Amino acid sequence: MYKHPSPHFSTLQVMAEDYSKLLCKKVEHVFGRSIVGYADCVDLSEAIKKETGKHISHQTLRRFFGIIKSNSTASTNTTNTLCQYIGFRDMQEFTTHQKAKHNKAADIDFTAIQSMFNRSSEYADNWIFWHEKTSAMLAEMILANEAVFELFAERMHKDPGAMQHIMAMFQMWDNLNKDWYMRGLRLFCRNSNEFHHKMYLATKEFLACLLNNKLADAAPYVKVLKENLPAFKEKYGTTLLPLEGAIYAELIIDAHFNNRMDEMNDYFEAAMQVLKESQNVQIPFESKETTEGFPINLCTKLNCYGLYELAAKVVGDNNIQENKKYEWHKTERVLIDILKATAYFQTGRKAKAKNIYDTIQIDCVSFDRKNLITIQYLLLKLGFTPKRATIQRKKIKQQIQQIIAQTGMVIFNNHISKFE
Repeated sequence: MYKHPSPHFSTLQVMAEDYSKLLCKKVEHVFGRSIVGYADCVDLSEAIKKETGKHISHQTLRRFFGIIKSNSTASTNTTNTLCQYIGFRDMQEFTTHQKAKHNKAADIDFTAIQSMFNRSSEYADNWIFWHEKTSAMLAEMILANEAVFELFAERMHKDPGAMQHIMAMFQMWDNLNKDWYMRGLRLFCRNSNEFHHKMYLATKEFLACLLNNKLADAAPYVKVLKENLPAFKEKYGTTLLPLEGAIYAELIIDAHFNNRMDEMNDYFEAAMQVLKESQNVQIPFESKETTEGFPINLCTKLNCYGLYELAAKVVGDNNIQENKKYEWHKTERVLIDILKATAYFQTGRKAKAKNIYDTIQIDCVSFDRKNLITIQYLLLKLGFTPKRATIQRKKIKQQIQQIIAQTGMVIFNNHISKFE
């Protein structure tokens, strides 16, 4: 029987290891448990079918994982499908990635990082530590560096603190077109015991499709959101309103994309009812619950897709305020102003939009939303720059296109002509 590598299996040992054995380990990471028996293989076969649409029998999986003895090697189709399950196109890409990873990965000591999360929950929840500068600096170091992030995901994917304070707290729209980030995000969410992290992952998978202009590929994630929304609302009530705002936005967008206008209107009305009710929720200052994230997430995605009329209804009659008990409230203030200015600009209220635009300062925004906010700010700048200033308008347009190329948020290419 194949002996599984230890939990501390290091990516720095890749060159000396059999890639098929490493693939076994990576599949177990994504699956969330060791594959040691018949029942594991049956469950894994179902998970692979659900994720990739391809079938690997439990007998084949038992042979591949060494549960039953076999002298034959796994077929190319089997190894390629397993690689697709963990986020690679095929076995060749998987092995190439592991070689490159070995060559570039620094000898990073994660002891200090692990110790932060391994301390008491009281320390991990400490207000000053997590809601001032320390968490942001730690997150930027991890989330903006492929080699560091992959080690972080490998070592910390079962740690609730790492999931809550790094993966869920920082939005990182920039990273949603990067395979290495999506692999890590899936690893964290699938190993979490929290139901809402499954919903969070589905919203991110949908958002990745949206940003890449591939909404036709988003159907599996919409299904997850639709099927689980009632249970989500019943379980969490008003405690996870920011995530609920993201869910409603994506259901509205999907319905519009598929020309189901009655369904779109129903979801929008339901979202507006939640927004109305949330404004009456009184949350103590010391509580971690928030309400402002609901309209922010709802409006951000509606603007991103181009449903400006609906976005304008969200911001028009509601006094959306940033949550000043969090360090990143300055980013929220800027984002709220940009959402309002964009919605007003695109619905014919350009004077009102200009008054807001003139007050916006984007220098203070957090790293995880900097490019998202900058693109939208530059679109507004393009819209308010006189048409006779052709050279200036060309430079602004080039700036926008450069950020889009760097981040993969190609949907914003659709917006340029709307602001020209």
